[in-house]
Amino acid sequence: MRRPSAAVLLLTGLVAVDMVLVTGAVRSTHVDTARIARSMEKQASSTGSPTGSSTASAATTPAASTNTSGKVVVAAVSAERAWRASSTSVVCTPGSDAVHLEHSDDGGAHWTATKLPMNTVSGLSYAGNALVATGTDRSCEPTAYALSSRRAPRSTTAEPTWTIDPENPTKLRKSGDPVAEQPCRSAILDVATNSSTDLAVLCGDHSVQHSTDAGRSWQKAGDGSDVLAIATGHNVIYVVTEAKCGIAVAPATADHPTKCVAGTKDWSGPLDATIVVGTLWLATADDAVTEPVAQLS
Repeated sequence: MRRPSAAVLLLTGLVAVDMVLVTGAVRSTHVDTARIARSMEKQASSTGSPTGSSTASAATTPAASTNTSGKVVVAAVSAERAWRASSTSVVCTPGSDAVHLEHSDDGGAHWTATKLPMNTVSGLSYAGNALVATGTDRSCEPTAYALSSRRAPRSTTAEPTWTIDPENPTKLRKSGDPVAEQPCRSAILDVATNSSTDLAVLCGDHSVQHSTDAGRSWQKAGDGSDVLAIATGHNVIYVVTEAKCGIAVAPATADHPTKCVAGTKDWSGPLDATIVVGTLWLATADDAVTEPVAQLS
């Protein structure tokens, strides 16, 4: 089997991709981007093209061992129900199940853990009616599991609507195939979907790209080095940033948002955001809050 290059493996470990596309629901996925985006691009440029081939593995990539920032992914089903996957590292370590998977039925007040045999998680995405966790297994190979609160996760080959190419995280895929026009020149850090044709992407340079034609063309919707994640709702793209008062969420067109979501002042570490049926979900590995989208502007 052809093995991806060292640069690809590094980028794959550092990028989280996941989109939930379900009636009334959207989501986005977040890696701890602020500290690692520049190092990802530096490694890619020094190692060569991310599409090159090599026999190097994730376990033997020297650069990968220095990037251990964690990751959080949240996928909301309703204003009360959501799934959260987190890991303390985005680098695959063969032989371990490092992903912590939970689901909540009360707006994030309490979470129930579910064992997931995955080493890293790259996203929680819908494939048809099934919520699918994608990432790597104990051997650091791509894998996917269908999730249900009524039974244990089951291995699946279902293709989510929107995913990052597992062998090249600079490439966005729709239902398993590359989109016609790629949105980013660097790694894709986050994706938020509004429909099967309308989506936003946060690139490694922290620009936000928007497509309304299923990835055939893109327009810049905003940028800024302080953008942590993105989400979409009611045809509006929201950016998540850190402020003195905590975590701020505002439309991408807003200037320097200063109003923070209540209860986020002392938050730290990677986080993720999603919007479903008019409700914003914000989550870290340890905390979660919900807030009506109407209160964000």
